[in-house]
Amino acid sequence: MDPQCRQGWPDENTPALEGWAGINISTQCAVCSNPTTRQCSGCVDGPAYPTPGLSNVYYCSRDCQAVDWPWHQELCSRLKLRTKIHRIATLLKAVMLAYREIVYDMDITDITSKDGMFRFIQINHTGNNCLHRVHAPFPNNITTNPEHKEVALLFEQGTAAMALLCRLTKKLLIGLDVTLVPVEIIMKKPKVPARIGPGRIPEYFPHTVWFMEIDRSGEVWILDPTGAQYGIQDVFVPWKHYMNEYECCFIGHYPYHRTETGDLDYFATLPAARKLATKIAVERQARIVFSSFVDYLVTGDLLDVLEPEFKRRVEGFQENLKEHMSMYFHYKEANV
Repeated sequence: MDPQCRQGWPDENTPALEGWAGINISTQCAVCSNPTTRQCSGCVDGPAYPTPGLSNVYYCSRDCQAVDWPWHQELCSRLKLRTKIHRIATLLKAVMLAYREIVYDMDITDITSKDGMFRFIQINHTGNNCLHRVHAPFPNNITTNPEHKEVALLFEQGTAAMALLCRLTKKLLIGLDVTLVPVEIIMKKPKVPARIGPGRIPEYFPHTVWFMEIDRSGEVWILDPTGAQYGIQDVFVPWKHYMNEYECCFIGHYPYHRTETGDLDYFATLPAARKLATKIAVERQARIVFSSFVDYLVTGDLLDVLEPEFKRRVEGFQENLKEHMSMYFHYKEANV
């Protein structure tokens, strides 16, 4: 038997697995049909995918697991890879939230959820542009609701995330047989729409996500680290499910070679950017500081742990990033 599959075998008190759809699964041994809730550690928490013939497999003992291994090995490797990619997507969202908590640029005073929509109340500026605030930490007095806070932090950040997270994503995906492409989509039916100020719900919502194909299996997924701006909490979703669920249409894609400042560098060439030169310069420097964090403080062992330890590591990673970015702004203020 593959020693990696045996490692971390759950004990007798391990609860039933919670699958991708959030349903508790309790089934029988794949070999002897005895009731069991114990699963090969390579498959625990593996996200489901609508592929015929693939399902979670359970065993009552190591002996039964060893007997079934020649048939189970392919499924096990697929689920193990999915779990790793799901963790990468989870980490990317956590990183984006932590970064934006320190490097925030919207002048809002409140966020509410009413009539099936998130609405931002902003400081009264001339015109409708909310991008007047030069970056500062997120004002936590605005809301105590975690979901509302995620909406505020990730609002209109899809394109920025593709640039900011590019270096980190490439580092985390080293050694994985996947193809990743940033794509632009139009979402007609987001889970919860969001907009600034009063007014009708827009008919279309632009969004940017990652299209991912797992080369060996041909599975196609969406990685969406900023979907929480539309109330979407799942960060790793089968492509067809995502496109159908939110009534999306594909607009276009661009090569995956952007730097952390790729979108800012392009925006800076537009006439409209002249009024926001200071803001762009601050954001650009903040992203360069972020890239140093990725280069020197991101290690390859972040993902290969059991789920409880992974959650602790993500929380620690967020705190380290916020401290890193805060030190930059404190230094900048002290030297103005």
